[in-house]
Amino acid sequence: MRSSEIFTASNVNFIYLDKLESEIKVKAKIRYRDKLEPASVIPISEDRVKVIFDKSKWAITPGQSVVFYKDDILIGGGIID
Repeated sequence: MRSSEIFTASNVNFIYLDKLESEIKVKAKIRYRDKLEPASVIPISEDRVKVIFDKSKWAITPGQSVVFYKDDILIGGGIID
């Protein structure tokens, strides 16, 4: 298995944002039982983003969900490319 900290996600939806226009700092996770980890989310297109975790994560797999939190409030998520 490989570790990585950078990936893209599609079908991204944000709950409290009409549109992500610039990079935001969030806490994110890719598995239900994962702990939240600091990450940056950078818009690529209307429903696609680049996600950069501050530290490498193991086994980031296409098709998995990624979810984003701000101040412990779920703000959105997408599907890993």
